[in-house]
Amino acid sequence: MATPWTFARYLGTPEGSVYGFETADWDGMMARMMMLSSDYPIRGLRPIGAAGPRGDGYSSAYVCGRLMARLALKDLREEGG
Repeated sequence: MATPWTFARYLGTPEGSVYGFETADWDGMMARMMMLSSDYPIRGLRPIGAAGPRGDGYSSAYVCGRLMARLALKDLREEGG
């Protein structure tokens, strides 16, 4: 069992958020979005949510799910499915 305080202390997540990670200058949203195609080398397999390219926060996890769904639909169209 964990609380937000547990996440904040042991994982270093901002204010105990379980919805992602705090980005740094070298690992910010822009850098992750630019490298999106190389971050997911296995076709058809994309983690959705907190580990996505948009960083920490509930809204980022939500928008990441939308982005990954759109990319999955694009892959299906390209395959002709």
